[in-house]
Amino acid sequence: MVVDISSAPFKTAIRELWLLGAHNGVLLPSSRFNGHALTATGAAKRTTADGVRFYNGNANSYINLGALHNLQAKLWMSFRFKLDYTHTAGSGNRYLLCKELTGNDFVYVLLSNGGDLQWQKYDGGVLSFNLTSAALSWVAGTWYHIIVSISSVNGARLRIDNGAALTSANLSAVCNGGNLVIGKRSVASTDSPNCTITDVVMGTDDLTTAEETDLYKGIPPADAVHVYTLDEGRGVTANDRGSGANNGTLGSAATWAFGRVEQPCLGFDGINDYAASASGLSIKEPVTLVLLVKAKSTYTTLAADHYLAHEIVDASNELRIYYAQASDAIVFHAEGGAVAQTVSWATRPTIDSYLILIMSVTSAFTLQAYVNGSLVGSVSGVGPISAAAAISYLGASSAPGSYDVSKPLFSGLFDGAFTARQALEYSRFLDKVLNLGLGI
Repeated sequence: MVVDISSAPFKTAIRELWLLGAHNGVLLPSSRFNGHALTATGAAKRTTADGVRFYNGNANSYINLGALHNLQAKLWMSFRFKLDYTHTAGSGNRYLLCKELTGNDFVYVLLSNGGDLQWQKYDGGVLSFNLTSAALSWVAGTWYHIIVSISSVNGARLRIDNGAALTSANLSAVCNGGNLVIGKRSVASTDSPNCTITDVVMGTDDLTTAEETDLYKGIPPADAVHVYTLDEGRGVTANDRGSGANNGTLGSAATWAFGRVEQPCLGFDGINDYAASASGLSIKEPVTLVLLVKAKSTYTTLAADHYLAHEIVDASNELRIYYAQASDAIVFHAEGGAVAQTVSWATRPTIDSYLILIMSVTSAFTLQAYVNGSLVGSVSGVGPISAAAAISYLGASSAPGSYDVSKPLFSGLFDGAFTARQALEYSRFLDKVLNLGLGI
């Protein structure tokens, strides 16, 4: 769906507007005549898909990653899943993420017939470890986040929803063969759960507890080897956005899972992806920046800054929307002539929620910030912003650096400062035409 900006509830002059689903593989054109396109680096066209859906009893319900990580001495894997049904004792063995060489050599993450979740490994038919959850019931419609690991130094580990880790001293490597499969035990089996799986991330080092904590907040480690966001929304390829470049293949019965929003967007991996325009934009006040994103982080006590948008002439003249590690908040920052003001928003989004972020700088040099139609702060005293040419960055700061994981649907720069009424009306418009479900 393409948003018709001309049907917005009030007239405003567009300086730049990027419909981020219009990405053609290299450029994101501006919807403004003679506007400045964004060039994506690493970032790719994605959708608002929530992941891939799997179906029990169907031999073609899987994602096959191939014979990955044979004899790997260190391996960690993180993923989220949501069941279509409540799994309890007697529900059968249902496999989520597995690598099986034979029935005697394998590693499995499964929901067992006893109702628990297990991270288990067999070598030559001998149990190496079986880490088992205390929970015996897994509720339909609830996202669960699992992190499992094997280490030749630290042993095996299982964490569920940022809880206390279950551990084993076993130091054995991954089996020497067999495909790594998402959504069931092996390519030939029929033991998928009826569920959706998403945000699969893997690495081949010793994952630190700090990195585990950031993963639970939606931020992957910078050294992640495989990143499967599972948001392509079409086709049979699960793209690997990590350094390992190992794409997976969906079986014919695995389908893309969309919620109420089915839109194209841009996807960032939080490691090295961003988009930037050529120089030539104007951020001279009065001006309004609008950014609509699907949040992929909770932005809570992260170990580093993460930029959603950065419009910059130079270090003394800029607009920013970013997570600031020092203040532990999403910050709206406006600066002119090295005189800056900020508005902080400490309310936390949930992963997969939608945020309509609007910031205006008025002709009286007042910064006003809005989230989903509501004013979250207003402060005067911004310096006059230079009229020199600016550059727009999405998903990173201008370095580039401070990479983010948000999924922007579009961004725009508008002449004039939106009033509170206009920010509310524009947010309601976006909520309605994109079916965001915000209820503004």
